[in-house]
Amino acid sequence: MHSHVHPSYLRFCNAEDNSFKCPLLRDLRRYTVIISTYASACLLYSEGIKRGHFSHIFLDEAGQASEPDTMVPLSHLLKKETVVVLAGDPQQLGPIVFSKDAENYGLATSYMERLFECQLYGALNENYATRLVRNYRCHPVILQLPSEMFYEGELIPCKEDKTFTQTWVDLLPNKEFPLLFIGIQGCDEREGNNPSWFNRIEASKVVEIITDLIGNKGLKEEDIGVITPYRQQVLKIRTALESFDWANIKVGSVEQFQGQEREVIIISTVRSTIQHNDFDRIHYLGFLSNPRRFNVAATRARSLLVVIGNPHIICKDPYWNKLLWYCADNGSYKGCFLPEKLEIPQEDSGQANTWYDVGAQVNNWDCEGAQANDWDQDQAGQVNDWDQDQGGQVNDWDQDQGGQVNNWDQNEGELAENWNGEGTCVSEEKQSLQPSPDVQGTMHQTDYIPDPVMDEAEWSDGWK
Repeated sequence: MHSHVHPSYLRFCNAEDNSFKCPLLRDLRRYTVIISTYASACLLYSEGIKRGHFSHIFLDEAGQASEPDTMVPLSHLLKKETVVVLAGDPQQLGPIVFSKDAENYGLATSYMERLFECQLYGALNENYATRLVRNYRCHPVILQLPSEMFYEGELIPCKEDKTFTQTWVDLLPNKEFPLLFIGIQGCDEREGNNPSWFNRIEASKVVEIITDLIGNKGLKEEDIGVITPYRQQVLKIRTALESFDWANIKVGSVEQFQGQEREVIIISTVRSTIQHNDFDRIHYLGFLSNPRRFNVAATRARSLLVVIGNPHIICKDPYWNKLLWYCADNGSYKGCFLPEKLEIPQEDSGQANTWYDVGAQVNNWDCEGAQANDWDQDQAGQVNDWDQDQGGQVNDWDQDQGGQVNNWDQNEGELAENWNGEGTCVSEEKQSLQPSPDVQGTMHQTDYIPDPVMDEAEWSDGWK
């Protein structure tokens, strides 16, 4: 559809009647460069393009493409003399595979990643593999931690434009450190047996920050992105932003942001109940125990990255724990009290430490957590009316105790303490924060474990 393509790109497309068609053979032969998706490359062969017609075949985002997808252009257009270039990052999200059987048989491993299992490519022989280390996207502060954790510290920050950095200096405790962690001890909630989670207090904090960035800092909607791992949190935040007529702010999962960037990225981690971490780990949900999701989420921001989450939950994951203390050690933390500082080995997450040793990496975290077929919104509990007076926006946020909303609704009394030392939500919230009566019985039961989701159509988190 034309509406999905930027107008400046349409002149390079073969468009007709508001749809796209493969050009005829006589037209295809006029061009020296042809761009297509992996799957659409077979149309070139169908139209009569012979093997070897192209001297080079470039496969972009090869780390995210499944091996069968990669074989489509190669099997139809490749000859012995053709030069094939695979460009991608095997340290970011891989192919999206819904079937557990398909995953077990290797379809969750990209062709690029499988090549790195071979000594010829795994050793980064300069005749066959080139390491691209210059990063033109991220501020050096934002890039430093992912570079150390995933790329042996070899990434070189080359971002020069610092115009935006001065825009929000009053938001940052450390004016030279545009990576802020806001600690919040909220409650993660579910609606009914929906496997997706949301956190109202984190959602409200996201809206508060965006209100400041747009209203006081002059940012455009297109400059801001919000990343959160759960579809229900996406819906809550998106509904809140639409009530302010901010529909152009992209809110989505990590999968939706791979390959994209924004001047400002706000991450809402959602989870505040430690008892459910194992469930997330088993079903590959959320951010924790998913190094590749962490890597993608942490490298989408050009100028400012704000992470909102519960430090007592975040610290259980080796990657997020390092980010938490990276901020705290540089004086860029606001919010609730911090947990005890502990060093958690990266090996606990199941990923190799070196970015070229991808053959040793377990790729199964790329699959089920990325599943998100359209949820029936009538039954998934989507909030269509965001009540700004009772939880839509936190207007009076206590920066010293960022996890407590002290002035949520003065007429209904103060918000009760909802956190204990074990990381458990306690159902002593004020009435305005309570879920609907039909789900109150299971919303905050710490011993309640959701039923496993077996049907791919029921997944609420991921890339859709």
